[in-house]
Amino acid sequence: MKQIIILAIFFLAAFYAVQGEQCDLYYEEYACGGFNTTCGLNVTSGQQLLCQTGYYCQFANKDDKLGLCQESIDLGGKCTDDDQCLGSYDCENGVCAETQFAQLGEECASTADCYSKLICSTATKTCTNSSTTCHDDYDCQFDENCGKDNQCFAPIAVGQVCDKDDECGTYSLCEKLANGTKVCAAPYSLAENAICSDNGNPNKITSCDANKGLVCLKDVCSLVNTNTLTPTPSDVKCNSTATTTCQDFEDCICTSAGDQGKCYQTSATPTQSLQCAKANSKFIQCLITNKCQNIVKPSSCLYNHCASEYCDMKDGCALPQAINQVENCQDIAQNICAVTGSSSTIAIPMFTVVALVLSVFFF
Repeated sequence: MKQIIILAIFFLAAFYAVQGEQCDLYYEEYACGGFNTTCGLNVTSGQQLLCQTGYYCQFANKDDKLGLCQESIDLGGKCTDDDQCLGSYDCENGVCAETQFAQLGEECASTADCYSKLICSTATKTCTNSSTTCHDDYDCQFDENCGKDNQCFAPIAVGQVCDKDDECGTYSLCEKLANGTKVCAAPYSLAENAICSDNGNPNKITSCDANKGLVCLKDVCSLVNTNTLTPTPSDVKCNSTATTTCQDFEDCICTSAGDQGKCYQTSATPTQSLQCAKANSKFIQCLITNKCQNIVKPSSCLYNHCASEYCDMKDGCALPQAINQVENCQDIAQNICAVTGSSSTIAIPMFTVVALVLSVFFF
């Protein structure tokens, strides 16, 4: 349910984002409140009132549109719904608990501990796939993929001919060579001028070697000039008739009707994309080295081996504050970075989320 709410915010944000020179009248589409503040849907204004991280919206009756933000319930506390529980915890048998954190082959106490459709074997007390088929990659070994025939298979090795990404190994991409042949490429491994593409990859990983200053620009691994594309100064005005035009990664937003606007950043610059790619490269490599699935839970393999890399990636892929943001809201992974002591709270502004989903290399 928490993931569904967040995805809904992402897509609504994308719908309202405006490109180009037009000066769009800005209003608070979303708001974010703390303890005992009103939350829910204001049917009069259409405004969505959210609760800050660490709070949930409590409704007196299930059909109510408005409620009050209450403190989220921590591990072991009594609950009636997943949304009441802190961060990534779920309401299991009336108690906030950590569930679905163990991947295939890991120890478990009950099936609730196992991710996706895995079950906890009573004989081995490990998470197992009880079926002869697979539902997704999580039902297979780390170095296997789940095919369209619902069977686990060994992926195509790096450097070998492929047709699409899901034929390659975990986090690898199927990239085109200069002669037109497509081969599997390891993440963040290609040299300058190599042909690249994210190919709609859901994790937004690139094959270009970020540690050498490369990002995928117009399907070519290119060096980023860190001295270009700085944000437009805040004192510069813009609108549909003004001589000043916002840059490609900005929108011209007005604060009142008829007013000249300011350029607000709504997507990543190449420099910021490189920063994100470098951080993501270290995180992905950590997952590969430790054979961790991308399960963001405090007791998961990811947390046990790659928590600091994960939180560094969250920091590295966050853009500067933008207009119309929902700061510190809907943070389902807060009990990962908060526990590790990272400065990141995984609070992603609404425009930032859209920017990253559309143009940066994060999953």
